[in-house]
Amino acid sequence: MNVVALLIVLVLFRATPDAFAIQGACPGAVIVVAATSDEYESVCTAVRSCTPFLKSLGLVLPDGLTLTLDDAPSGKSMDHAFGYYDPRNNSIHMLNYRAALESSRAAPSFGVPFDPAIWRSYIIHELVHAAAQGGFRRGAQRHTASEYIASVSQLVTLPPDERARILENFGELSGFDGEDITLNYYLLDPARFAINSFLHYQKPGNGDAFIRQLLLNGLPDE
Repeated sequence: MNVVALLIVLVLFRATPDAFAIQGACPGAVIVVAATSDEYESVCTAVRSCTPFLKSLGLVLPDGLTLTLDDAPSGKSMDHAFGYYDPRNNSIHMLNYRAALESSRAAPSFGVPFDPAIWRSYIIHELVHAAAQGGFRRGAQRHTASEYIASVSQLVTLPPDERARILENFGELSGFDGEDITLNYYLLDPARFAINSFLHYQKPGNGDAFIRQLLLNGLPDE
C-alpha cells in the first residue's frame, strides 16, 4: 500500500485570540497542522470517512497534497461554495468552519442549517477531487465527471440522518438519466447536481461500476 502524505495546513483564525497551532497525524500517515484542536479532529474525521470509499474505487489521496483553511474567500474560491482543489499545485483551499457558517447564512447549503457534518462533507468533496485527479485515464475529459464523483462521495459519507434531512428538501428529484449529467447543470445549480448524482449512483446497475467507467472515459465538458 502506498503511504499517503497529505499535508493539511489550517490557517489560524486571526479573530480568535486564543487560537493555537497543533500538529498530528490522521490515519494513513496524513499529516495535519491545525489552527484549533476541533478543526484538526474535523479534518481527520473527513479523511477517515472518505478513505474506505476511495479505496473501493481504486483511488488514493495524492502525496504532497496541502489543504489550507482560510477565514475569507480568495481567488478561485469565490466561484465555489466553500473551497476548491487546484491540480496545478496539488492544493485545496477551504473556508474554515466559522467563515463557512457565516457564508451559509445567506444561502443555506442544500437548504438545511449548516453544521460541522456538512462542513466536513465539503472537505470530503475536495479531497475526492484530489484523489480522482490521478485516477482518470489519460485524455479523459474530467471536469464534469469529477464533480459527479465528488458529489456522490460527499453524500455517501454523510451520516444517514444528515443525508435524509437533505434529501427531504429535494423530494421532486429522481436522479440523472445519464445523458443529462452536464457541466452546465452543475454550474447552474451545484446542489441539485449533487443530489441528482447521488440518486443516479443509487440506481441499480450504476454505483461504483459507473464511477469506474467515468474514470476511464470521463464525460463531455461542454
